[in-house]
Amino acid sequence: MPNESVGFSPFQLVFGHIVRGPLDVVREHLESNGINEINVIDYLSNLQEELRSAWEFAWNNLVASQSRMKFQYDLGTKSHSFEVGDEVLVLLPLPGNMLKTQFLGPWKILKKLNEVI
Repeated sequence: MPNESVGFSPFQLVFGHIVRGPLDVVREHLESNGINEINVIDYLSNLQEELRSAWEFAWNNLVASQSRMKFQYDLGTKSHSFEVGDEVLVLLPLPGNMLKTQFLGPWKILKKLNEVI
């Protein structure tokens, strides 16, 4: 199945074409009237070019998708700023059960290393 972010299936990005089932192979054989002369060098160079263009297209789709996701995420976020001396609560896992958490504190901020920490 094609990935929503990149626009291609993993199979297409690895092998350069969509998955061909048995009926597709039979149909292609019947349509070619049994003539199957393929120059291997031409086939490989075409495959390499198709893969390169698919990867580039997928990369561009992924970058655009990430930008859309960041925009959507930023709509719902709030900026918090803490200063030295402020009291804060910390959300930590409970001992013995990493899936349960609780707020601990309040603790005072002693040192501000940067805007995030």
